Amino acid sequence: MHWFISLPEGHITSFAQLSRLFREQYLANRVVAPVSYDLFDVKQYQGETLKEYISRFGAQVVKVVTTDESMIVYAFRKGCALDLLVNRSIAAAAKLLLK
Repeated sequence: MHWFISLPEGHITSFAQLSRLFREQYLANRVVAPVSYDLFDVKQYQGETLKEYISRFGAQVVKVVTTDESMIVYAFRKGCALDLLVNRSIAAAAKLLLK
């Protein structure tokens, strides 16, 4: 309502213009629900421990509606820093994540 009241008098000259301005104002502020492919955007930060990464990745997994465990594991592996996986089991990390 504040947006509408703050418009200068005479600024809107037609319903079509009002409709367009309304959509531009409010659709841009809409939060888009995450999809399974968004998991590939979760990357391990430099200096972040594997435990911290698993926790952050897991928080994203619960926001996404997916049952494809192989895709989740693949996204996890792609985002994980390779040097931190030396001598660690990816399968063990994935089991922690999916609990």
